[in-house]
Amino acid sequence: MPEAEASLYLPISEPTLRDVLDEARTLNNVLRDLSPHETASLLLLEGLSKRRDDRSPPSERTLADIVRSCRLLALEAGPATLLEHVLSVLSRAGIDAGRRRLPELRIALLDQASVERGEFLSADGRWDHGFAERHRESLAAALVRAETETGEPTRLTREQSRIFLELRAEDDEPLHVQGYAGTGKSSLIGALIEMLEPSGARVLVLAETRRQLRTAPVDDRRARHVDKNTFDVLADRLMGEDLTSPAYLNLHRRKRSRGELPDEELARLLGIHAEVRFTAAEIARAVRATLFVFCRSDDDELGERHLPRAWRQAFDLTLGAATCQHARALWEAIVSRPAKELEPLIGDHHAIKWVALNRWPIPDPYTHVIVDESHYLPGAVRQILSSSPQAVWTLGDDYQNLGGHTPPARSGVRAREMTHSIRSGEEVEELINPIIAAHPGGTKAPFHGNRMHRVEIVRYDARRARVPQRAAAILVDDTWGLFEWVQRIVSAGANVELMGDHRDLDRFVKDCIELHTRGIRARHRALLRFDSWEQVATHHHGNPGFQRVDRLLARGYGYRDWLRTYARLSRRDTGPTHSVGLIGDTLNHEFDTVMLAPSVLGDERSRRRAAFGSSIYVTLTRARRRLIVPDGLRHWIEALSAPRGSALLDDRPPASRGD
Repeated sequence: MPEAEASLYLPISEPTLRDVLDEARTLNNVLRDLSPHETASLLLLEGLSKRRDDRSPPSERTLADIVRSCRLLALEAGPATLLEHVLSVLSRAGIDAGRRRLPELRIALLDQASVERGEFLSADGRWDHGFAERHRESLAAALVRAETETGEPTRLTREQSRIFLELRAEDDEPLHVQGYAGTGKSSLIGALIEMLEPSGARVLVLAETRRQLRTAPVDDRRARHVDKNTFDVLADRLMGEDLTSPAYLNLHRRKRSRGELPDEELARLLGIHAEVRFTAAEIARAVRATLFVFCRSDDDELGERHLPRAWRQAFDLTLGAATCQHARALWEAIVSRPAKELEPLIGDHHAIKWVALNRWPIPDPYTHVIVDESHYLPGAVRQILSSSPQAVWTLGDDYQNLGGHTPPARSGVRAREMTHSIRSGEEVEELINPIIAAHPGGTKAPFHGNRMHRVEIVRYDARRARVPQRAAAILVDDTWGLFEWVQRIVSAGANVELMGDHRDLDRFVKDCIELHTRGIRARHRALLRFDSWEQVATHHHGNPGFQRVDRLLARGYGYRDWLRTYARLSRRDTGPTHSVGLIGDTLNHEFDTVMLAPSVLGDERSRRRAAFGSSIYVTLTRARRRLIVPDGLRHWIEALSAPRGSALLDDRPPASRGD
């Protein structure tokens, strides 16, 4: 609920209330410095804690009476008497319990500036009964009215309104918005698109995937001045049609590519030879990964900095240089006429990079480009945007990049922040702000939860994790976790649905069973590298999710068991339905209840500080009402905040998603 819709405003600020609840200070010393109206607010909070069954908010007259009593007692008997009285009545536990009831009772605290101005008191020091309405109107007046996709009028938040008004005044200037999860970036985009229509603007909305475009806040039936493109479609448009260009012919061929050359064949065609520690096929994989990193970057030349970290650490200088040389040869084969037999698989990232290197701009009919989720914006797309004449507005969140690192906005581009979440209650601040402080990301402004909304945080024993009794989104970080929790939920007799691809999980589980029971080599990408279950066990020995699956298979779990489980996916029987998904599946989504599976915490020695911090941050910010977390989460956050070089690895920006 927005503050402008509160039924009652207490004349005490959040920082003051935090001081009152700070156990490091004595209550006597804190209360001694408070005014009578601040003291009255605490008495009202204490009273709320004692009327649990009463869902109606106290009247403004009740608050006025308490303020009057505190003022008279201070005037007639002295501040010391007032202090002695309230110390006999107040307790930190009661005040905190009352504070937690504020959202359900539609009560808001005033900001510190409003408390100091004292406009809630009349000239004779009494409570002004017209204050609440005036304050409500002043809050609403500062907010921009906009329309949602459905045409319903709504008000933007203060932060959204400030950015909206700035862009309305200077809509031809670029801007980057760093907005924490749940701060309303999508709503702001919708309002900006509506704002631009009357001016005759033509807007291009960009995203990396079709899924992101589908969730973009654009109503195609109403926003006829808007086009939506993925990066690869944009690249095709900018390339035009040039049948005399080998690069055009090759890159266009990607739409009907026959498949990737085997690593051994690519090594032969590029003249790659085995080294002492590495086969030619392994070096060929490093060549592909190096070219991928280059194509995602904003660099003009491919060099050793594009070697993925794992290979950079494993190769010596000579082999690293040779790998880069082979990667350049592979790139040349993609953008020119290669020998006939060398026909590598050509991907969208190759086409995007070719456009970026040629500095082909987005055409003039577009006046504005808007990019949501810009924390995933590849460097090559940044190159294209830098070469284009439009005003570019990017909105993203450094901490939602599950790779852990987001390149900074272009120099000279105005940057604004949105730090106040609409979705998350203030209870999550104590979990999220240490992550932000420890994360290598550049934005360090504190995350603020919604004071008018409450999220219940429930902690459970990670050693005895159970399926929640109420419907929940259960988040895991790998396919082992998906297998484990789908099976857990079905065994508990509850309904389950997958956020991701059913067929992919089906293939993975069947491959696990085949490899474990019959030694048949797997086809699923997560298992391709392994020739035996023993190799899988060695590689994943520190993964709790794998350990549970391994024990399940050792007890004889087989095809029939899985077929019964698979048949239950998305079937609706009576009882709660739980959603299970990877953390990455939840971006742009929110859920009433979110459970963080214990295996997400995993083996601390295998964790990169940035990537781990981002995955936990995303999980914590998905919940609207209830957040279920392992009891060891606080330890992990402390480990994340520890000095560099300790439990969690302090990594440099990863070179690619395939590190």
